[in-house]
Amino acid sequence: MPVYSRELNPQELVNQDVKANACLFKPVRCVNDLFINIRLYLTKAQFNEFKIMDFFKKNETKYAAWE
Repeated sequence: MPVYSRELNPQELVNQDVKANACLFKPVRCVNDLFINIRLYLTKAQFNEFKIMDFFKKNETKYAAWE
């Protein structure tokens, strides 16, 4: 089994996307606000099929896509 590699894992792309965009909904003043922002962002992303497909378009993550 190969060593773990972040750039080959599509989940890491989702994590980066959440970290970059989840705080755009409203300012985070407490942990509860952070949870709300993350849930809102992930729910919104869940129904955006183009955003999901983009995670698998990188050369490093194409191996995980259905063809």
